[in-house]
Amino acid sequence: MARGEKVGLVLAGGGARGAYEAAVLSVLLPALVYVLAVQFIGLYVASALYIALFMIILGKYSRVKSVIVAVCVVVLFFMMFEVWFKVPLFKGMFDPLRFLGY
Repeated sequence: MARGEKVGLVLAGGGARGAYEAAVLSVLLPALVYVLAVQFIGLYVASALYIALFMIILGKYSRVKSVIVAVCVVVLFFMMFEVWFKVPLFKGMFDPLRFLGY
């Protein structure tokens, strides 16, 4: 490989470092979106979306399996915190779970 090709590869973000950065960003950017989503739609709905999309996009699981797991995890956390421990978690500005009475 000529010297100019190496410089172009590094500037384009190629090679092992570029793959590492892409892997980090594929986790960091969805996490940032999740944090912002929690402010609006609350912890439970944002967590269900985050888990499901993470499983579908990065884990390559089927959509059905991903949604089932996400809903089960969020229902478990809801029951544990809201019902059993009586510790309300943040429901967001729009409070999409208002109909549950919690």
